Amino acid sequence: MINSVKTAFFSGTGCTALCVGELKSALEQLDIAVSTQELRGVQNEWSPIGAVMPIIMYLVYTFNAPLPIHEFVDFLAQVAGAPAAIIPVSGGGDITPNRACRLAIRKKLEQKGFDVTDDSILFMPCKVIVYTPAHVAAAPLSLLRETTDEIALNL
Repeated sequence: MINSVKTAFFSGTGCTALCVGELKSALEQLDIAVSTQELRGVQNEWSPIGAVMPIIMYLVYTFNAPLPIHEFVDFLAQVAGAPAAIIPVSGGGDITPNRACRLAIRKKLEQKGFDVTDDSILFMPCKVIVYTPAHVAAAPLSLLRETTDEIALNL
């Protein structure tokens, strides 16, 4: 059982930040201490709290993670089997092209010695390529708390 986590995240439009907030609330309901670090610019610090499990959250960016996430994972120190989680946020959900967004980050974390215990994907309204009517965009938002509660329990 984990007792503290730190979420490092990159949010381009605010949806990922919203997801981080909901997951934080869900984890705190389970008496897990949570801190967050928004990644902006070059990353050169990671200040963990106690025995901490990193949770890395980001928007899917061209079927990959955005550069600040890659830089952040590159910065992490070597560990020996510490748990970690990857939770991308996507307008397309858990579909084949979006699954690729986790591969490079997962590989980098495993090379650093982390044991990736969860790599869920959060579905949010699509904001690129296709127009999403308001009532369709509202659907994943209405399920966000339920989804983050489930992820928190899985962690």
